Amino acid sequence: MRERINKNVIGMWSALKGLMVLVVILTHSIAEGATLCAYGDVYPIPFRVLTKGRGIVLFTFFMINGYLMRPEKSKGEIKRHYFNYLKIYFFTLLTMAVACIIHNLFIGEKWNVQVWQLLIGGLFGATNKTYLSGYKIPFPSALWFFVVLMNASLLLDLIGKLDSRKAQKAIIYGIPFLFFLWYFFSGHLGKNVFVNIPFYPVQTSIAIVLLYVGYEMKKSNILFVKINWYWKAGIALLALFTYLFGQLDSLNNEYRLGILECIGGICGSFVFIYIYLQLVNPEWKLIEWLMWIGRRSLWIIPVHCVEEALFRWDECSQFMRLGIYGSTSLIFFIRLFFIIVVCCLMEMLQKKIKKKKFNKYAKM
Repeated sequence: MRERINKNVIGMWSALKGLMVLVVILTHSIAEGATLCAYGDVYPIPFRVLTKGRGIVLFTFFMINGYLMRPEKSKGEIKRHYFNYLKIYFFTLLTMAVACIIHNLFIGEKWNVQVWQLLIGGLFGATNKTYLSGYKIPFPSALWFFVVLMNASLLLDLIGKLDSRKAQKAIIYGIPFLFFLWYFFSGHLGKNVFVNIPFYPVQTSIAIVLLYVGYEMKKSNILFVKINWYWKAGIALLALFTYLFGQLDSLNNEYRLGILECIGGICGSFVFIYIYLQLVNPEWKLIEWLMWIGRRSLWIIPVHCVEEALFRWDECSQFMRLGIYGSTSLIFFIRLFFIIVVCCLMEMLQKKIKKKKFNKYAKM
């Protein structure tokens, strides 16, 4: 009997994180391929099936990060952890601005086209519908996810410092519940209001719940105990119902089914995780490659943002003759190659810096 990934170890999630990163990059490539080929928002069925599941993929990513959290951090550790996130965020913003300048010079535009808007948007924590004095501020691409993960991790660490478990749970579950009440009663106006709040507080409130659910998954060891079939069936049916009839758009706070949609999204994540743990064989060669990507997922997000600023795929008119499938595949593989090469170079640089530091201390 072949071995399954069913050990409660640190590296057990690497391949799944790698797969989810690829799904997100592919869905971004689908959007650009569709824009290029003038498909609008109506994609071919295979692409629609994949794109609709992106919300569950993001939910799963947050839950896995919660599973890997270590709650007993000191105040100094929390501070260092948050400032490390901030350094990556601002360094990525500056690199995106440089990439934007290079792109502008390459196509013969003025060097500063969209550069200042991008920097202001990043400093302002813009969403994709933020306006300042009547001008739309472009939000910094996939970095929204990085910001939400950063904020949610910090807040969950701080909430974990409270002595009362009841107070912790009241805050973690109470804030998103209040949001959904406001969302439900305010209708369309409330939805737009929430989208426009800088630095994604609503998205962060949902992410805190997902991180906490992931943490509780590990604490209860629920993934490795036998669950009755009717529980499995109920979770799977609610996940399927949410997938078919919901929206689950975390960035834009689009929750067609309200709070039920978030519960269904968590159920969908459980299904996704369960299938992964039961079916994936760690001896597959592909798994090793996915693990490599998964271990660098927090590098790949910033590199992906820089790549989007450097290459405007929807301007590559020569790809149009390949059709939506061909253009999407080409965009996906070119950007993936670029991301992997940059990650390898970053890794080499990091090793070189560490070696220099080691040699410096060894001589002392």
